[in-house]
Amino acid sequence: MSLEAEIERKKDRAKTKAITNLGRYKFMNFGYWAAVWVHLNQLSGKKDPSPFKDFVDLARRNMTYEKYKEDRAAKEQQTNKGEDE
Repeated sequence: MSLEAEIERKKDRAKTKAITNLGRYKFMNFGYWAAVWVHLNQLSGKKDPSPFKDFVDLARRNMTYEKYKEDRAAKEQQTNKGEDE
């Protein structure tokens, strides 16, 4: 088996393990296997796009929504505080 084929096989394994661990709420293990995939991708000649991009995008959207809710709650608290005085 060629080196490139071995790297691709290991990338597939790392991707599967990462996603499986994420589904089991094992976030440290997900991070480990995602990092293994990134490292192998850097070593490979073809540099595939990250299979974890959709997860990252979802997390960023969720963080933005959470920030919106926090800002809205803080604004509402300030408004209610002003009415109480």
